[in-house]
Amino acid sequence: MIRKKIFRSVYSLWAVSFALISCIPGSTQNKVQQRERLILQITFSALFNQHLQPPEANLLFSNRVFEKALENFDVSRRFFLKSDIDEFSGFKGSMVKLMKEGDFALFERMYERIQKRISEAERLAFAILDEPFQFNKKEIYETDELKSDFAKNQKELDIKWRKYLKYRVLVRLYESVDHDTLGETMPEITAEAEMEARNKEKEQMKEWFDMLKEMDRNDWFGQYINAYAHNFDPHTEYYPPQRQEDFEIEMTGQFEGIGAQLVSRDGYVTIERIVPGSASWRQGELEEGDKILRVTQENGESVDVTGMNIQKVVKLIRGKKGTTVTLTVRKADGSRRDISIVRDVVEMEAAFARSAISEYNGKKIGYIRLPKFYVDFYKETNRNCALDMRAEVERLKNEGVEGIIIDLRNNGGGTLEGAIDIAGLFIPSGPVVQVKATGQQARVLSDRDPSIVYDGPLVILVNHFSASASEIFAAAMQDYGRAIIVGSNKTFGKGTVQNMLDFDRAVNFAGREFRPLGSLKITIQKYYRINGGTPQLKGVTPDVIFPDQYSYIDFGERELKNAIAYSEISPAPFNRWTQNNTFPKAIQNARERIENNPKFILMDQYARWLADNREKSSISLRFEDYVSYQRMLKERATKYKDVYVSTDSIPFNIPGSTVDELTRKGDDLREWKKWVGDLSRDVQLQEALKVIYDMR
Repeated sequence: MIRKKIFRSVYSLWAVSFALISCIPGSTQNKVQQRERLILQITFSALFNQHLQPPEANLLFSNRVFEKALENFDVSRRFFLKSDIDEFSGFKGSMVKLMKEGDFALFERMYERIQKRISEAERLAFAILDEPFQFNKKEIYETDELKSDFAKNQKELDIKWRKYLKYRVLVRLYESVDHDTLGETMPEITAEAEMEARNKEKEQMKEWFDMLKEMDRNDWFGQYINAYAHNFDPHTEYYPPQRQEDFEIEMTGQFEGIGAQLVSRDGYVTIERIVPGSASWRQGELEEGDKILRVTQENGESVDVTGMNIQKVVKLIRGKKGTTVTLTVRKADGSRRDISIVRDVVEMEAAFARSAISEYNGKKIGYIRLPKFYVDFYKETNRNCALDMRAEVERLKNEGVEGIIIDLRNNGGGTLEGAIDIAGLFIPSGPVVQVKATGQQARVLSDRDPSIVYDGPLVILVNHFSASASEIFAAAMQDYGRAIIVGSNKTFGKGTVQNMLDFDRAVNFAGREFRPLGSLKITIQKYYRINGGTPQLKGVTPDVIFPDQYSYIDFGERELKNAIAYSEISPAPFNRWTQNNTFPKAIQNARERIENNPKFILMDQYARWLADNREKSSISLRFEDYVSYQRMLKERATKYKDVYVSTDSIPFNIPGSTVDELTRKGDDLREWKKWVGDLSRDVQLQEALKVIYDMR
């Protein structure tokens, strides 16, 4: 049905484009302008006709699009002047009209102005960096620049740039000091050190401005189009045909490097996700949200990457298998850490479902880690998450386990069919999820296999990064009363479906000269639980909740602007699992243990501290104040360093059949042994073991 809907979408867009192309006044517009007009109008038609919940095209929406366009062009508010904004504001109330008519007048004006302002800012930045900074007077820099307005005049803009560059040089000075050898002694700033920091900042600024100047008209036009798209929802986005390569590493199962997905945020290349089985995953210290400050090769060559183009950072991090790269990162608590990682090829098996066994109080408990809901992952092996899960469940049954834990922590989702098929391993035939598009009846998607592969105690482990298909599976098991869900206070909260519209197909018979036109990722459906609710915004609330670093912070879909609203539909008819009379006592026991567990108490303190300090965005530019603040952060970081690691060990082992298979293939068992060793001291997993023990 989705494919048919997309075909109709492309067909309708083609009809629109044919009419649009026939009326483009080629005599007064060049080919680039004609193409931009066509893209604007096709995007308008797609967004307002195909989106799941298109907003009302009123003045409020127009104003939001205008503000987003300013943000996309100048998020730091260090380029445009207030006079520029006043000039652009003449278009503020007519953004919908501009898009519908394919009028690119505002884009043309913003594009020309940002080029001019970037050149002016480059000259200003280097002029500021030519003069020494003084770090002995009290001065405050606001790191969250969205809290400030655009500069009223050139003088205010000069002050903005001076404080910004002074802050960056201050950070460089602090990072250059060996604080471990100084102890509590306040380091001194020498003229030589200050000059060296400024010179390094000059080098970084040159790379940054070069990157900005490398952005062509297509890149900026994509930013302009997305001012519209992102006001529909966070996942709807226009992709220009010449878009820079996406450096988020896809889970392909085998690649050379450290195995981390990277994203550029607020001037930092940030760890978006750790790929299971990768070098980073095995090393264990790199975490989601870590900001990369410096990359050092094993020959000692070190590069400051703050503000650097993500392309260049990725090139520095990648390297031959067996070589070492050290990342200097800033943690979520503000502390700085050097993390050395030996580059490697991700072990294929670690990217797929895998199992382990623990003997707890004389009972065998099975554990399955599912990193993603994958399907046809490798053409040569045709791996499927549901088939792999079935194999692991049967492996554990043959080992005589009396309960199974399924770990979906950091599982961002994948195939919907996989989630349905895996649910079917634990329930008789019945509904698993509902999907609904605007103006259509909800469709109930069911497991149609009446057989049950495993009917024993089941626990599902989740966290804030469990999303999409993970939420569908966990929600179904919770609604059926089939499993106890344990983990963070909420999962991610993504309950929408996106599909890609290729604009080149929209002009298959007309306007070929304007291709390539790019594509639009657009939200077309919403998932619903079988109880009628949706994971959208709310996520899945576990039956047993662990405190973690996001406990008191809005995180996930609900934190994103313009997210699709929560809604409910009629529940699907289903029969609850009746063999769950031990659930209430097991849940109550777990809650009491968590309340009195010193590790969980410490986690809760850490979470509260992070929440209390999250809004602190103003930084003193006085060196002594900055050093004192960083020492306080380091002290806190030391206190919470091993907050997720248990002081006790509950051993896990590799199933014998797995060892036999790996031995036959000649695989190195060291990575597997490290994996089960890490499981043995996982505080959250230990609690999950106790929960399933109480479910017998």
